[in-house]
Amino acid sequence: MSLQLKAYREDRGLTQTQVVDEIYRRAVARGDKPPGLCPAAVSRHENGHKRPSLYYQAWYCDIYRATPEQLGFRSPLPGEAAHMATASLSSTEDEDVRRRGFLALLGATALSPFESKLESIRRGLTLPRRASDRDLHEWERTAYAYWGELSATPPAQFLVHLLADFDEVVTVLDQSWPDIERRRLTHVAGQLAVLIAHSLVSLGEQQAARRWWRTARAAADCAGDPVLAAFVHGQQAVLSLYGSYTPAQVRDLVDEAEAVARGTACAGLASALGARAQALATLGRTTAARNTLKDLRTVLQRLPNHVTGEQHFCCGWPEHRLHHIESYTFTRLGELRDAEEAQDRALALYEPTSWRGPAQIGLHRAACLVAGGEIAGGVDHAAGVLKTLPDERRRDGFIEPLGRAVLAQLPERARRLPVVRDYRELLADPARAQPAVR
Repeated sequence: MSLQLKAYREDRGLTQTQVVDEIYRRAVARGDKPPGLCPAAVSRHENGHKRPSLYYQAWYCDIYRATPEQLGFRSPLPGEAAHMATASLSSTEDEDVRRRGFLALLGATALSPFESKLESIRRGLTLPRRASDRDLHEWERTAYAYWGELSATPPAQFLVHLLADFDEVVTVLDQSWPDIERRRLTHVAGQLAVLIAHSLVSLGEQQAARRWWRTARAAADCAGDPVLAAFVHGQQAVLSLYGSYTPAQVRDLVDEAEAVARGTACAGLASALGARAQALATLGRTTAARNTLKDLRTVLQRLPNHVTGEQHFCCGWPEHRLHHIESYTFTRLGELRDAEEAQDRALALYEPTSWRGPAQIGLHRAACLVAGGEIAGGVDHAAGVLKTLPDERRRDGFIEPLGRAVLAQLPERARRLPVVRDYRELLADPARAQPAVR
């Protein structure tokens, strides 16, 4: 049934923002936890893209003085009416449930028992104080620091700390915030959700990552920041190249990212174009891939210095990413000379502490050697790249697929060579590698 929410709202002369503010005001006045609704969510409820929960159905009925049937909702089933009447758990009850769930999660993650106990003790302290601007700055600094640690920290360990802070941000968002400050904190939540999705891809957990991409996109919408929204869409498009996405799905993600960016020169648009070039190369569409790279270079020239000069922040887009994308694209197209030049440029720009990018470039080069007829040399080069990495990095979701791609492109006649047999065993059992240089 088509919802009548928009008609009722417009009949009362309310904007979507005013509806959010009114629900927030009434909930706080009644002593409920502040709702996490935003104008974008109201829009999704009105256009039928997302059915509101019973909690928000109750508030819509209250504000518009209408029955569920009049607003297009079905009548409450037995047991649901009481839920709509009370509209929510108390803040204390809800926080207790969330805290218990999170502490249970800690027991199943990479935190040591000692670290889990510390976190349990810390989260058991509830201080009755008002949220401040200083809290916001601290959360923004926390998100910024995570971007710098993304590559250096093992993803399983990184994920645990991300989840701890994300859970705490959700708790902080339950407090009373003015609209501008709430958007800033939601921006932080969106960044953390992107980092969680990235970590899950690194761990090979593609399905879980998809759910966190949805969370990141929703947070970006509620934050009201088009640059963050474009970045989230662009990052998902790029990382889909390493997941279980079909070429058509990658294309759809790229189209969405470009639509959100609306032609604005930003990291999100650059990522979308990079994903498109790489996807086209995978399909062997040489001319289209090259034209997309040309468009990417044009966008890169339009990016402000604070974007191209930022190595770690979420909306930064340093030059080495361009050359990395060129390396991937030209390698897939079999344009070996252009690929080698791009690889040299990328390696010259990586920071000394970087490991994932240089390792990926090394595997691109191995693929180029194989494509150029140097089968033994290419396989040996790939093995050398993997042997320099610790076990968990050889299994990384951005590394292992490239290592297997080298094996997959070998001609049938080469698959029985001793060097190929050894490489296949190395991929199957990373423990066979020599101790990594740390």
